[in-house]
Order: sequence, then structure tokens, then C-alpha cells
Amino acid sequence: IERAYCEQFIHNHHFSKTQPFAMKLIHAALSPFARKCRIMALEAGLNVELIADIPQDPASIVNQHNPLGKVPALIMDDGSCVFDSSVIVEVFAANSATLIPSEFNARIATKRWEAVGDGICDAAVSARMEKIRKEQTAEGASFIARQLGKIDLALKFASNEKREKTYCVGSAFTLADAALI
Repeated sequence: IERAYCEQFIHNHHFSKTQPFAMKLIHAALSPFARKCRIMALEAGLNVELIADIPQDPASIVNQHNPLGKVPALIMDDGSCVFDSSVIVEVFAANSATLIPSEFNARIATKRWEAVGDGICDAAVSARMEKIRKEQTAEGASFIARQLGKIDLALKFASNEKREKTYCVGSAFTLADAALI
């Protein structure tokens, strides 16, 4: 979904490949949180350099910039670092009047959708990490089942809330939509 979405976005928007990079996003290709950030950067029309990293690698560059050692991490043009996807998307949305609405109710609805999307991703990553552990236990199987239950409930919630609407909040693409891609 993400590749097709990004290709369509670049095709529909005359995305400048010559604009110099002002910010650098350290990401892992499979991170759903980094995916949300990449989508928001594209939607905001920002030319952000992507730096692929493997946080589990002892030589990971993210450890030099994020004290939590997690991706995504955004290196600003002044060299400072912003981390956690929920903070990074705020930086990207500052370039757009619509990605995170300013009107209170629409903003809260957007952030609520982000919480749902992030919760789904948290549960999926947790279940996957437990599944690849070398030692399989009954507690681990129970943990995985709880995570999958959270995902199921969140997807049912999203389906019931969104129904036939094109966008999660309002009449334009917002962070709410990016969080569910």
C-alpha cells in the first residue's frame, strides 16, 4: 500500500527532487511508525533525506542521535534531533494547514485516530517480537493472543467509525489517515 501511495503522491504533486535536504529521517524500512512519518513528510511537501538504519545493530547511527535508540528519529537542519513519531509528525505538519487541523474538535479527532493507528502498530510489533523469541512459553502465547485481540478490537473500531467516509476527519487527508495506512 505504501509504495503505491507514495508513487501516486509523487506523480500527482510535482515533487522537487532538486530541493536540498534540510532534515534527515533515520528510519527502519519495516517500522510502521517511520512509515507514518514518511507519508506525512510527503504530504507536507518536504524533501527529507531518508537514512535507513537497523536499531538492533550495535553500530546503529540512531544511537548517536536518539537516547532511546529507537527509530524514527529526525535530525533537524541545526543538528538537533526530534524523536518519536508523534512528535516528528508535528514538525512535518507545521508545513501544512490541513495535516493536523487547528480547530480543537478536529485536532482531537485526528490525534485520537493517530492513537488507534499507533496502538495497532504497538500491538503488532509486540506480538511479532514475542513470536520470534527463542523460548516459547504459555505466557508468551497468552501475550500474543492479547495483542492480536487489541488489533482486532481496534480494526473493528476503525471500521465502524470510518464507515463509508473517504477521510477519517473532515474532507482532506490528515494525520488520522496517515496513521492508518
